[in-house]
Amino acid sequence: MEMIDKLDIKILKELLEDSSRHLSKIGKKVRLSRENVYYRIRNLIKKKIIREFVTLIDYGKLGFIQYTAFIEFERIDQKKEKEIIEYLQKQAQISWIGILAGSLSLTFDIYVKTNAELNDVINKGFGDGNNDNGAVSECEG
Repeated sequence: MEMIDKLDIKILKELLEDSSRHLSKIGKKVRLSRENVYYRIRNLIKKKIIREFVTLIDYGKLGFIQYTAFIEFERIDQKKEKEIIEYLQKQAQISWIGILAGSLSLTFDIYVKTNAELNDVINKGFGDGNNDNGAVSECEG
């Protein structure tokens, strides 16, 4: 286990709040010079305490609507389930897919600009409601 001091903890808290903040502003908050903050952050990266810096995008400002879909497979074999997962993995609008345990089988996030686009992706992957493919889906926006 790596040891860090109170100043490193303060720096980490500042980075968690806003990792794009200028080093001089972080330094002012934790009462260290910009150079000292830089040195400590580099050290935290070397120790692998900081693994990466992540950019969070506001997709709504880009005109996208986010939906989270929950899928329950009924009367479906593993081959069909695999086909559905492979289909979802190929869709550019889908950001992640999770396999679930319990009554729900699958979940994923999808970013679309219109409800028609959402319906198109869902219908191509799961049928249009006329096919009994054993998948029951529900989307939350």
